[in-house]
Amino acid sequence: MSDAEEFQLPEWAQLIDQGGPRERYVAATPMGEFTVHTHGGQVTSWVGHGRERLWTSETAEYAVGKAIRGGIPVIFPWFANGPGGERKPSHGLARLATWELAGWGSTDEPDDTMDLQFDLGEQDLDPSLRNTGDWPSGVRAHVQVEIGADALIIRLTLVNYTDEPVSCEAALHTYLAVADVEDAVIEGLDGVRFYDKVARREDVTDQPVPFGDEVDRIYETKEPVVLRDGTHSLRVGGELGSSDAGPRPAQTVVWNPGRDKGPGIADISDWRGFVCIEAAAIGVDALVIPPPGSGGGDVPFGFSTLTQTLTVLPTEQLR
Repeated sequence: MSDAEEFQLPEWAQLIDQGGPRERYVAATPMGEFTVHTHGGQVTSWVGHGRERLWTSETAEYAVGKAIRGGIPVIFPWFANGPGGERKPSHGLARLATWELAGWGSTDEPDDTMDLQFDLGEQDLDPSLRNTGDWPSGVRAHVQVEIGADALIIRLTLVNYTDEPVSCEAALHTYLAVADVEDAVIEGLDGVRFYDKVARREDVTDQPVPFGDEVDRIYETKEPVVLRDGTHSLRVGGELGSSDAGPRPAQTVVWNPGRDKGPGIADISDWRGFVCIEAAAIGVDALVIPPPGSGGGDVPFGFSTLTQTLTVLPTEQLR
């Protein structure tokens, strides 16, 4: 029995089964649409207010062992090559694995939302990934993708069934579509401390992000930022939470390979067409997933969450 049959998908969702990494769920209502691939548990499209808000490369590879370039890759259990720089594959195992549909939900008007939920555990990994021994034992990952009239929310929940805290890195590596990245502006970063991975130094600046050059920065943001792209605008915010602590801001990673590096990356069809703004918990701000009972009571697991919310701003806020 397929996942779709087991969960009796609602009329607003359908399974498109083209085999392997091309298998995907498409959800659509009058308020918007999104597409999620089982490969990587990865959102590859979100149409909000009649416009595609995510960028997925025209030359993306849909193959076992390859990450899909674009959309919202789920980065876990390490970012890049990990804190020590020696972990492989880059950006962890989750974006290369096949996630299982775990459920769906919807609500009635006037606050209509719809969501799909996916799960991944060590036992679900392909043997080539499971045999590395790099998946944190006793941890299961859950992704929920929710769409409303004005927003897409993606939440990564990491559940710990062991008796000890588990430390790991995570990110929601969101590729946002823009007409031309050199004309795009990110507001809300003035005076925010960041680590520049290109220059390999920390800095604080009140200058616009210099798109066109390679940009790879980790910002210690406290509030959501706003991406302005001509007449279109999105608010982008990330948040961390856990069973033993209240919500707090996530880091914000901003990335674009730029005019020198971008054309040389085979699976990037147009480096000008996107900017990555991603919620992250990396380095010294890595997630620590609490053990069971950390939130009180006899709950047999502890958990940590990383959430990113993309919100279409009203027209009056665009000027």
